[in-house]
Amino acid sequence: MADVEYEARDVNVRFMAKVGLGFALLAASGAAVSLGVYRLIAKLHQGQDRPLAPLAQPPGRQPPLPRLQFTPQRDLERQRAQQMRELMSYGWVNRQAGTARLHIEDAMRLYVERAAARPPAAPAPPPAATRPRSQP
Repeated sequence: MADVEYEARDVNVRFMAKVGLGFALLAASGAAVSLGVYRLIAKLHQGQDRPLAPLAQPPGRQPPLPRLQFTPQRDLERQRAQQMRELMSYGWVNRQAGTARLHIEDAMRLYVERAAARPPAAPAPPPAATRPRSQP
């Protein structure tokens, strides 16, 4: 068998190597120019003191109220527990006004008793658009 070699008329290896080297030099020179421009811009802006962005906070300063919750699940559980304590207990809401808080079961029972003792309300008159007009 004969040695297998490439065909010279299909691919010019020297030309392809020169093209690859040209692309590498182009990429390196582009990176060098970009670095030079970056350093030039940094040097031009070095002496300028710009104010902080409105949302930037100096270290240690707290954001304005209301702040985000760190433990929302625990906060929700505490709020629900407080509401359940208020629903299941008796106490004054406003003693001077005479407003008191009842146990929820007693409050519902009292509401039903008072609603049953109340006479039924008269039916509301129909809206003005559906009333028959009187003839002049």
